[in-house]
Amino acid sequence: MKNLSIKTRSLIITLAFVGCVVVLSGTSIWGMGALEGVINHISVGSSASSNQTTSDMMHDAMRGDVLYARQIALEGGDAEKVKGVLADVKDHGSTFETLVEDNLKLPLPPDVKAKIQELLPTVKAYHQSTLATTKAALSSAEEYAALYPDFQKQFGHGGTLEKKDQGTDPSADGPLTRTR
Repeated sequence: MKNLSIKTRSLIITLAFVGCVVVLSGTSIWGMGALEGVINHISVGSSASSNQTTSDMMHDAMRGDVLYARQIALEGGDAEKVKGVLADVKDHGSTFETLVEDNLKLPLPPDVKAKIQELLPTVKAYHQSTLATTKAALSSAEEYAALYPDFQKQFGHGGTLEKKDQGTDPSADGPLTRTR
């Protein structure tokens, strides 16, 4: 390097610098792309988990609506309360269905989507069962007594809805870990 002119030395140093900049830029761009993928992956998992958690709360709220309707009937059937509980059933049921459908729109693994798709008719049937049981609770103690055990089987631990819900929760063993 002693025999090289200053011009040649400057050119070599400049080319080495440009080479370093190109290598660092390339690795930075690759790293940003990988980070964007991870962020998107986490965002999808978070959305799915949030939908799952909220839909579980709607499921519980629907059971509460049925029990509240029975309480309203036992207290004499106040018209405003009857109107309110029927509106709540409609709201909780449609929110439940919408959240499950929203998870189908997310880019989740095919096995999770298949389980959610399989769950959707059960969710809709549960919504209809909740509505029928609520109306029965408000109008006829005999009809309520006939419908409630089946409704409870659908709702309860190990019930129809809970069994079909297995594998749709994007938590620790859900799609986040399966797609990595």
